[in-house]
Amino acid sequence: MYAADSGDYLPPVWIDPTVTGGSTVSYGFNYFAEEHYGRYAYEANNAGATKYGLTPDPAAPFKVTKSVSPYCQNLGYLWAMNYIGDGTIMYCPAMNAKTLTTANAALQMEAYSPLLTTDTTGDVRSMYVWNPWADGTTSARLYQKVSSFKGVHIMMMEFLVNSASTMQIDPSTVAHSRSGTMNILFSDYSVHSVKITPKMWAEAGNVTGGNLYAAQMDTLLTDTETQY
Repeated sequence: MYAADSGDYLPPVWIDPTVTGGSTVSYGFNYFAEEHYGRYAYEANNAGATKYGLTPDPAAPFKVTKSVSPYCQNLGYLWAMNYIGDGTIMYCPAMNAKTLTTANAALQMEAYSPLLTTDTTGDVRSMYVWNPWADGTTSARLYQKVSSFKGVHIMMMEFLVNSASTMQIDPSTVAHSRSGTMNILFSDYSVHSVKITPKMWAEAGNVTGGNLYAAQMDTLLTDTETQY
């Protein structure tokens, strides 16, 4: 629905353009160097706002106003533009039912209570990584439009993090830890539950930020018994 109303474009990510990624690349519209960028729904962007003549965020924490701004990201655009109601669906009920810990604090709805109030850094994060694709060179988001998808690819996936880098699935950070599965939304709008294999879990602890990237998932899914 968002794409139909937005000239085929998918919800973008907007990162403070006054900050550089690594040593040389400047952030900007749809800059996407790391997979965890896809789970930000809202991010304080004070320096960038000032540079572009916009009003900086007030001091966090505060209740995010329901208006589209450069601070919205990814699924946050869907919330701000009233496509997903109160935003509850940005968090998995299975994760919300778990004990709130330091490891999963940014994954639970409870972390942003009242719902979608920013944390102390002025950020709101979703449980899901939205459109987590980069081109690997200039770090622009690879699929910026619906028509960019020439085949079936991952559109959204649960944020999978192996912060301890162990072989055992962490029940505090994996929503469906009992079944050892994760839910993935594909660009054909189908949703599948896939088994988290040992290779997936190992990769989730070996990449930048300690989480699993969509490009890796496309390869690793061939290791599962789930066909998609």
